[in-house]
Amino acid sequence: MMTLRLAEDRGHTRLDWLDSRHSFSFDSYHDRRTAYSFGVTASGVRMDWYHATDNENDMDAGFDPVWEAKANIDAVGWTAEMR
Repeated sequence: MMTLRLAEDRGHTRLDWLDSRHSFSFDSYHDRRTAYSFGVTASGVRMDWYHATDNENDMDAGFDPVWEAKANIDAVGWTAEMR
């Protein structure tokens, strides 16, 4: 499980919770060029894409893995669980 703190607690401008998201990438080939990326918003919307080149803007949104994510918003912030 991943727990995220409020934006202002990290020195960032506060955004509306539903606009908040967290994403991460796996360089499974260890080539520092390609990566599989996954993300989830505070409202539970999942995102995934594949970086086929070293250009982070070159994203293949056709990458469609099977995975789950759930998010929960409470008084402290929001948490996400991904598997």
